[in-house]
Amino acid sequence: MKFNIIHINECDSTNAYLQREIVEANPVEGTVISTYFQTKGRGQLTNVWEAEKGKNILCSILLRPTNLPIKQQFLISQAISVAIVDVLNSYTDGFCIKWPNDIYYKEDKIAGILIENNLTSAGISTCIIGLGLNVNQKTFKSDAPNPISLFNIIGKETSVPELLQSILDRFNKVYSLVYSNVELLRENYFTNLLFNGQMRGYADENGFFYLPYTATQHLDSALSKYEEVKSRVPEVIDTYCKMGFAYVTAAEYLWQEDRWNDALERY
Repeated sequence: MKFNIIHINECDSTNAYLQREIVEANPVEGTVISTYFQTKGRGQLTNVWEAEKGKNILCSILLRPTNLPIKQQFLISQAISVAIVDVLNSYTDGFCIKWPNDIYYKEDKIAGILIENNLTSAGISTCIIGLGLNVNQKTFKSDAPNPISLFNIIGKETSVPELLQSILDRFNKVYSLVYSNVELLRENYFTNLLFNGQMRGYADENGFFYLPYTATQHLDSALSKYEEVKSRVPEVIDTYCKMGFAYVTAAEYLWQEDRWNDALERY
């Protein structure tokens, strides 16, 4: 895939800008909208993304994955997450993915991904990958609990355009696995999950206990919760699927992130 980066000084959000371009200009796959500043930068749901002007990567990537079944759309999220972690780990070790697609350095958040899919009866017509990555910002003023930047980690500034290009180049390679080697993509994704392989605390009717936190257990947990959540409020899950989650991961996202009640009220 060839990427065409279009840089604008300021916009409401790069995802919203690209959505309008899809309607008005029908841009080709690989179009990337990049900006210095977003007046209405967004995270998941109603969250606002804080980014100092000119200090960070703020961009949206257009895909047209028309041959990808809707039920496999989460592979796109896995691919971009793996690509970002691969590039950041070339600076220093310690970067990982907090399920489903936040990028962390140890236990602090350095990047967020917001995927918005346009679905039709035939499949996924367009996919917009929104990325906010903290690069050279030194301090954060919002009440977000654990933001961090690459500057905070390595102690020096990094070229934002060069870092973006490195991520796009790596994504190009990882994204090819969506169509050629899904198992390898999933293995890379699970390997890079936050807490993967570590001991984590759990609780049931018998009390508190520890188990290894592994990708397999995470998926088993999602599968066990999926039927209950889906049977209760299918329209809620459908809404989250349009945001880029597979059905199982949508159920797990609502459950794990404590957003279930909020989702019921909103949808």
